Amino acid sequence: MLGTLAYMAPEQLVAREVDQRADLYATGVILAEILTGRRPFEDSASLRADHYPPALYGVLRRCLAKAPEERFSSAGELGGALIPALRACGAGGAPSAA
Repeated sequence: MLGTLAYMAPEQLVAREVDQRADLYATGVILAEILTGRRPFEDSASLRADHYPPALYGVLRRCLAKAPEERFSSAGELGGALIPALRACGAGGAPSAA
């Protein structure tokens, strides 16, 4: 088993087969840290909707789903959801062509 415990997907912790969705789980942990300064699941209140911008909360919850099949299937799919969520938060991103 390789990885840093705090960033490991649930399936990694029980030594089940993993795929790219385990990396997307870790990405969700990092995103939560960026937004709040704390890891999700650090305490019972750390993954509450009111701790995150509403547009990002759904993306974050999907990244951190316990079941791999409930997560984004690829980084491209995550990016497709994350970019508009960031724009909705006023977080810029690449300018759109006018």
